[in-house]
Amino acid sequence: MGSDQDWNMAQVEYSGIGLKLELSDITEESFSKLLEIILNDPRYESEVQRRSTLFRDRQNSPLEKAVGP
Repeated sequence: MGSDQDWNMAQVEYSGIGLKLELSDITEESFSKLLEIILNDPRYESEVQRRSTLFRDRQNSPLEKAVGP
Protein backbone atom coordinates (compact mmCIF):
# COMPACT_ATOMS: atom_id res chain seq x y z
CA MET A 1 0.00 0.00 0.00
CA GLY A 2 1.33 3.36 -1.03
CA SER A 3 1.31 6.44 1.13
CA ASP A 4 -1.30 8.06 -1.13
CA GLN A 5 -3.94 5.39 -0.55
CA ASP A 6 -5.53 7.09 2.47
CA TRP A 7 -6.07 10.25 0.44
CA ASN A 8 -7.33 8.28 -2.58
CA MET A 9 -9.87 6.39 -0.50
CA ALA A 10 -10.99 9.57 1.23
CA GLN A 11 -11.73 10.98 -2.22
CA VAL A 12 -13.61 7.81 -3.21
CA GLU A 13 -15.81 8.08 -0.11
CA TYR A 14 -16.31 11.83 -0.50
CA SER A 15 -17.33 11.46 -4.13
CA GLY A 16 -19.87 8.75 -3.32
CA ILE A 17 -18.41 5.97 -5.46
CA GLY A 18 -17.12 3.66 -2.74
CA LEU A 19 -16.29 3.04 0.90
CA LYS A 20 -12.99 2.88 2.72
CA LEU A 21 -11.87 -0.21 4.57
CA GLU A 22 -8.69 0.07 6.62
CA LEU A 23 -6.11 -2.59 5.81
CA SER A 24 -5.85 -3.44 9.50
CA ASP A 25 -9.64 -3.92 9.71
CA ILE A 26 -10.12 -6.28 6.76
CA THR A 27 -11.92 -9.45 7.70
CA GLU A 28 -14.29 -11.60 5.69
CA GLU A 29 -17.16 -10.09 7.65
CA SER A 30 -16.11 -6.44 7.26
CA PHE A 31 -15.40 -6.88 3.55
CA SER A 32 -18.73 -8.63 2.97
CA LYS A 33 -20.59 -5.91 4.87
CA LEU A 34 -19.11 -3.06 2.80
CA LEU A 35 -19.58 -4.99 -0.43
CA GLU A 36 -23.24 -5.59 0.44
CA ILE A 37 -23.74 -1.89 1.18
CA ILE A 38 -22.19 -0.84 -2.14
CA LEU A 39 -24.10 -3.43 -4.17
CA ASN A 40 -27.47 -2.72 -2.56
CA ASP A 41 -27.41 1.07 -2.27
CA PRO A 42 -28.47 2.56 -5.62
CA ARG A 43 -26.63 5.82 -4.88
CA TYR A 44 -23.28 4.18 -5.61
CA GLU A 45 -24.38 2.79 -8.97
CA SER A 46 -26.01 6.08 -9.90
CA GLU A 47 -22.89 8.10 -9.11
CA VAL A 48 -20.61 5.72 -11.00
CA GLN A 49 -22.91 5.82 -14.04
CA ARG A 50 -23.02 9.62 -13.88
CA ARG A 51 -19.23 9.85 -13.79
CA SER A 52 -18.90 7.29 -16.59
CA THR A 53 -21.15 9.38 -18.80
CA LEU A 54 -19.15 12.52 -18.06
CA PHE A 55 -15.88 10.70 -18.76
CA ARG A 56 -17.07 9.34 -22.12
CA ASP A 57 -18.66 12.61 -23.23
CA ARG A 58 -15.64 14.23 -24.85
CA GLN A 59 -14.91 15.92 -28.11
CA ASN A 60 -11.96 13.70 -29.08
CA SER A 61 -11.28 10.04 -28.33
CA PRO A 62 -8.18 9.22 -26.27
CA LEU A 63 -6.49 7.93 -29.45
CA GLU A 64 -7.25 11.16 -31.32
CA LYS A 65 -5.91 13.18 -28.43
CA ALA A 66 -2.71 11.11 -28.26
CA VAL A 67 -2.05 11.35 -32.00
CA GLY A 68 -2.77 15.06 -32.09
CA PRO A 69 -3.95 17.28 -34.92
